[in-house]
Amino acid sequence: MAPTPDDSATAAELALGLLDGEERAAALRRVLAEPAFAREVEAWRTRFATLIADYPEAAPPAWIEERVLRLTGVGSGARGWRWATAGTSLLAAGLAIALVVRPTPVPPPAAVAPAKPAIIYAAAMAPATGDNGKPFAALYDTARGQVRVPAAVEVPTTRVAQLWRIGADGVPHSLGLLAGRGTTAIRLEPADRAALAAGATLAISIEPVGGSPGPLPTGPVVATGALTRI
Repeated sequence: MAPTPDDSATAAELALGLLDGEERAAALRRVLAEPAFAREVEAWRTRFATLIADYPEAAPPAWIEERVLRLTGVGSGARGWRWATAGTSLLAAGLAIALVVRPTPVPPPAAVAPAKPAIIYAAAMAPATGDNGKPFAALYDTARGQVRVPAAVEVPTTRVAQLWRIGADGVPHSLGLLAGRGTTAIRLEPADRAALAAGATLAISIEPVGGSPGPLPTGPVVATGALTRI
């Protein structure tokens, strides 16, 4: 049996290491018990390996940094930013009236709308130039409206990691804070879902506890990556 959209998303998350605890244990049991699911996981691992290999560490375009510096009001001498360019249906039931000679016809069941296929994007998150981190992948699942990011960056105990999206205009928009351990799943607002597509950039900055005090980031960026449909 072909994997469902939920099966495919779970396989992708397992391949990326985004599952923790019982979710991960349940997925691993399925790998052992279901050959089709195991093949799906292996297929995702191959895709992600190719994706990360295609995005080596690179210096960010100067225009992005200049745009952010202008928006935040930070002087050109401050080096805070570096950017790199992952149904239910209702059934109608008929009522028969016992005392009528002719029974009331039962209406047919309502048509069931087909499940909308999931579109999955991944961003190969590259550490900022000069940092000693390894690339890792962030995953955006359109069916769930959710971004999942592993705790793969070093964060001081007095700071927190914050995830941002950046469109073609270079303006950062906060998506939420990341946990210091395990994988963070962030359910997106409708505006963020509409804005995240192939080519959009995800970025992680280091901010004060509680997140950036304003609408724009204030701390250094430690990882960035462009979304690619997979």
